[in-house]
Amino acid sequence: MELNAFLDLLEQVTDNGGGQYKSCCPAHDDQSPSMSVKATDDGTILVNCFAGCSTDEIVAALGLTKADLFAGKGCGGRGTTGSAAPGPGLTVEEYAANKMLPVEFLHGLGCGASTRRRSAKAGRAQSRGTTTASAPSSIAGCATATSTSGCERAPI
Repeated sequence: MELNAFLDLLEQVTDNGGGQYKSCCPAHDDQSPSMSVKATDDGTILVNCFAGCSTDEIVAALGLTKADLFAGKGCGGRGTTGSAAPGPGLTVEEYAANKMLPVEFLHGLGCGASTRRRSAKAGRAQSRGTTTASAPSSIAGCATATSTSGCERAPI
């Protein structure tokens, strides 16, 4: 979500300069602006209620989720488009050694299989955000293990 769209959802917004704004907090009965709002260089929206409301309470009051505070569409807020080229590729054994994982674990996820389809087990692992780097394209059948955004491909 873009900062301006977020600010449109708030009441009594004032520009404090330097990209910082103040507004009433939507999570409590706020008569005087007590929440600061700012976007980082990558477009992430930061909110802070000085009355103590949590970020979860603030976004819920607006009908949003924390993911909406991040720029970019479908990338969990990383602001990336997923256009980064994959690395040169590794064998399952090289990947396992680099990530300090047992080769058997990767085989259990379907890595090294002759098909490029993701295994359900690997998809669940990725949705839990348990992996942190992408699996090279040469590991056939291995789920693309990415950051929690699910969109980035980073060389190892």
